[in-house]
Formats: sequence, C-alpha cells, structure tokens
Amino acid sequence: MTSPLPRPVRPFRTEVAALAIASLAGGLLVGCGEDPPPPPPVVLAPPPDPGPPPPPPVTPIETLMVQLGIDSRVRLPEAQAPGTDAERIAVLRFCDAFVRGNGDSVRPMLSMPDQFQFDLMVDAGEWPKAVEGVSRVDVRTGRSPEGDACMLAIFHTGLEFQPQLWLTEVRGDEATFDALPTPPDIMNKLSGSDWIAAWFEVNRGEIARADEPDEAVTVPQQDFTEAANVDAGAGSGPGITPGGAPGAPGVPGRRMPSGTPVAPPTGPLGR
Repeated sequence: MTSPLPRPVRPFRTEVAALAIASLAGGLLVGCGEDPPPPPPVVLAPPPDPGPPPPPPVTPIETLMVQLGIDSRVRLPEAQAPGTDAERIAVLRFCDAFVRGNGDSVRPMLSMPDQFQFDLMVDAGEWPKAVEGVSRVDVRTGRSPEGDACMLAIFHTGLEFQPQLWLTEVRGDEATFDALPTPPDIMNKLSGSDWIAAWFEVNRGEIARADEPDEAVTVPQQDFTEAANVDAGAGSGPGITPGGAPGAPGVPGRRMPSGTPVAPPTGPLGR
C-alpha cells in the first residue's frame, strides 16, 4: 500500500511576509480614497497681563538727609515726601539752601520771574534779613488740581509763620521752583490732611470774590406811563421826547417833583 505524500509546511517567515504585504496593500487602498481631516489647530491662551512695572524704590528721607548733609532745620516727613529720589533730592537741596541763606544755590532753582524778584531783594539788601531768623521749615509735597508737582514750605521765623507754595519741575539733575500767589491769612485757612489742596481751594475762593462787584449799582428810574395816558387823546403834534429836541414828534415826559433827592450811582460806575 502506498503512503500519502506529506503536506509541505511553510516556514513562519513566509507567513509574516504575507501579513506585511496584506497590510501594505490595505494602506494603499485606503490612501486612494479621501484624506482624513486634519487635526484641529491648537489654540494657546495668551499670557496673563503682568500689569505696570513696580515703581523704583526710593531712598528714605533720613538717609538722604545724612548723605546730602541737609540742615536739620529742614523737616520733610516720609509720608509727605515725593515718590522719586530725584524729586526728594531737589526739594531737600532747595530748602537747605533757603535756611542757610545760600542765595547762589537758591537762584538757579527759581523760575525766571522769581529770579527777577530775587535779584531785587539781593540788590536792596533784603535777602539776608529774610532768612536770618528762620529756625525751621516744615515741608509738604503733593499735586495741583492739574496734576503738577507742588511743594509747600512753612518757614518759622520767631513766633511767625511764612508759608509759600511752589510748583516744582524736576528734569534729571535740574529742578525749577515757581512761586504761586499767597492768599491773605492763609495759615488760618489750611485744614485737613492735604494742605496743598486746601491752598488751591482758598485761592479759588479769593479769585471768585475778587471778580464780584463791590456793590450793587442802583440806577434811578422814571415812570412815563401816567403822562402817556393823559396825552393819549390830545392828538399828534410837536412835542419834546425825553431828552430830545423841540419839534421832535412824541409825548412829553413827567419830571420828578422839585426837591426830590436823586441818589447817585454807587459801585465802580460811581467812582
């Protein structure tokens, strides 16, 4: 009896190759169709706003007083000091020159109109007298209603106070101080925590009062109604207008009785 022939056995390597070819063929068939949609774009959130940069650190007033050799009569509290070192140094040096009577240092820091007034004081010999009795100066800084930097200095001379408010402008190492008008009796009108704002408020009130008239002007009046009614039926004809010339058409006016006083106008028109 004849035995059947054995089936050939494919090696494992051949089966793996067949699977790889099948996968490649399937990929080619899929590639021939529509492309898959692209992935959605990645949206990155914007970085958080860091906000404004912090202000530069300032040197304490006590430290600047020592570093600059400022006279101890200058009193600038930390809570009333400017917010930058440049402004602090300018204010301290300006007040220091004042209490020491150092005109050569004061003059370049004044505005041009103030320099003119300063020169008049020096020529008249008033500058040394103005500063020789200063025992102390209390300094405050702040802003005007328009936002300009200001410095208020209250000079102590004996038992009296001499206040002055300046607009200040600091550019680098240069500073300019421009004196503002001083309302009368200003020291008794300053109140609250912000004396610079109070100063401007008092000054506005003084300007408003200065614009008002001194007195109400009273102008004497004359009534022509009765005379017009009396002559209404007299017909037209030559007459005299109030203040007019003879022959001009119109009706005569009524004069005030003899002896009636006429008050003169008062106020600026009567001067």
